[in-house]
Amino acid sequence: MAVGDPVLAGSVNLDGRLVVEVTQVGQGTTLGKVIELMRAAERAKPPVTRLLERHAGQYLTLVLLVAAGVWFASGDAGAVLAVLVASCPCALVLAAPATAIAAIAVAGRHGILIKGSGFLEQLAEVTSVVLDKTGTVTLGELKLAGVRPAPGQDPAGLIRLAGSLGAASSHPVSRALAALVAAGRAAGP
Repeated sequence: MAVGDPVLAGSVNLDGRLVVEVTQVGQGTTLGKVIELMRAAERAKPPVTRLLERHAGQYLTLVLLVAAGVWFASGDAGAVLAVLVASCPCALVLAAPATAIAAIAVAGRHGILIKGSGFLEQLAEVTSVVLDKTGTVTLGELKLAGVRPAPGQDPAGLIRLAGSLGAASSHPVSRALAALVAAGRAAGP
């Protein structure tokens, strides 16, 4: 990094002191834009709601025709009322946006940003997710999960060698190895 380079919020300084001048605040920042996207997502209608609204007039006509048919066939006002109550789409029309807004809000509280309710419906079709961004999706602190040396190789020796090679480096992987070696020494014999 050189003098004058932009520094984004959430950047990690690995080497020494860093003097930063704030050039954007509020809505001009990336976080401000993310917040505005969240608000827009909450205002957007999910696809199922748009589908219901598009066909609401035709559905209402069909329901009224069925209710009229029941009236002429039976003459029973209770049966007509039952048709009208049973065919009322209110629950679906109210539930779809409410659940979408609730899902976006809960996801936001857990640090998951959803651009719009339409993406929630698309999520049902996802079969695989590939993540490759340390610090954005993870805590940004790498740890060695395991060692699988070639047959005949000493795992402890490989860890010591890798840790000593990267001890002077500020790279996150090297730091994780060095921390493992230091922990091994602290827990040593």
